[in-house]
This record gives sequence, structure tokens and C-alpha cells, in this order.
Amino acid sequence: MIQRIQISKAEQGVLILALGHRMYVEKAFNLALSIRATSPSMHITLVHSNNISELSVEQRFIFNKLIECDSAYYTLDDGTKSFIKAKLYLDKITPYKKTIFLDADMVVSPYKTIHTLFEQLNGQEFAMICRGEDRDFSQWVDAEEVCKNYNIEKYYDCSSEFMYFESTDIFEDARIIHDEITDGKIWFRKFANGLPDEPPIIIAMLRKFGKPFQVPFKPSYWQPVERDLKTPDVWNDFYLLSMGGKVNDVRVVKVYNNIVKWYSDKIGVTSFKHTDKQAILAERKTM
Repeated sequence: MIQRIQISKAEQGVLILALGHRMYVEKAFNLALSIRATSPSMHITLVHSNNISELSVEQRFIFNKLIECDSAYYTLDDGTKSFIKAKLYLDKITPYKKTIFLDADMVVSPYKTIHTLFEQLNGQEFAMICRGEDRDFSQWVDAEEVCKNYNIEKYYDCSSEFMYFESTDIFEDARIIHDEITDGKIWFRKFANGLPDEPPIIIAMLRKFGKPFQVPFKPSYWQPVERDLKTPDVWNDFYLLSMGGKVNDVRVVKVYNNIVKWYSDKIGVTSFKHTDKQAILAERKTM
């Protein structure tokens, strides 16, 4: 039986959200397995929506802490559930002073450690993935309209699949911006019943700091925006492999399944195979 690592004072740790469909719980477990294999002492918290019944006792012991998310964090005013909204409350959810948030559908490189990322980002109030300056269009908002209405010089192509934060008011500001946008301040593309989390967070970050802490900052490999690499290069050049998006290239799926199986064999706990979101999630049929 795996022994859960007890840390008396959780100064830092990894936070993973797995809300809604059980697929996110499966992916969160695979991610935690990769963290446990590469950073055995890392503290890991899983935030769920009472959807973890399929995890065995042994699988649950991969996590140090299990937290049921407050439903108010993902429920809209009309009662509709929009699970992506919960990312705007990470400052309230996290049990850590220093947090790395990771989307569930990622896996850690066998050549890297999350400890190293904490060392590199120590002292930064807030950081998120940045792929560069957005030209004149974002998938979710009109970049030019954002700059005009929020007095921002440039809009950046950022992703919330990886975020690092210490004590910050970024999320508090993002919640205010979320309400402004949904009330009609600017145009946005609706997704998963609501406003995607990234525009409010990016705007809050840019209003406070002017730009991301590093441009570009890409700890994860996401095949749609990166060049095709041989597997060793993916693991050597990036900390994480991302399986984000509605569907993944078959080659990337093979790489993911192979490394997850390797971690599973190393730790001795059963893992889960990848399933494309498009096959099971209504909001992923087209995006």
C-alpha cells in the first residue's frame, strides 16, 4: 500500500482541478502519478466536484489532500454550471502559500521535476504560460477591443493550463473583470456554458504588470502550436506534455499513454488511458 506523504505545513504544492466529467478525474490521477514518480515529496491537492467515486483507495493515496470544490465557484447566476469559472477562485481554493496550478490533462516529463519549477519561479507573484504577443485576434475575445476597453498596451497569447502564484490579487480582479465581460463590456466567445477563464485572468495580469513575467514562457509542449518533435526532444525541452484541446494527434496520444503506463508500472498503481474530449464532452464537439 502506498503511504500518503504528510507535510505539517504545506508551504508549496501542486493544485489540480477535476470538476464535472469523470474523465478529468482520470487525467488528474495520471498527472499526479507522474508528479509522484518524478518529485516523490511534492504535495498534491485534487479539487473535485464529488466525482471521484471510481478512484480506488490506493489511487486516492497518490494525492496528499482531496478538496470538494464549493459549487458557488462554478455556478452562474442562472444556476447553470460552468466548471471553468472555478479557476477564478484558485486563490481561495489553494491550501498553499506557493502554488503551481496544472490542468488535469497534462503529464510531467520523466527528465524534469516540479521542484525545479518552484525554484525557478520562487518570488514571482504570478506567472502563466505565454506563447507570445497576440496579433489582433484571440480565440475567446477581440484583442484590440480588450486593449481599448481595459487600457492595455498589448494583449498576449497566454494559457491558464499552467499558473504559478503566491499571495496575489490577480484572481480577485479577474472575478470582477469576468462579471464586467459577461455583463456586456466586450465581446466574447461562449464556451462550456460561460466565459472562458483565460481572458479575465490575462487582463488582470496585464493591468497589474503590463506584460507577462517572461515572453515566451512555455513549460508545456502542446502539439497544435509547437513544431512536431521526436519524443526525447519533447521530454528534454519541456516540463510537461499537454493533452489540451478537443482532439489530439494519434502520435501524441501514443506518447502520453506510453509514459503514463511507465509511471504506473514504476509506482505500482493502475492508471487510465487517454480519451479525446470530443468523444464525450458536448462543449468539445466543435472547439
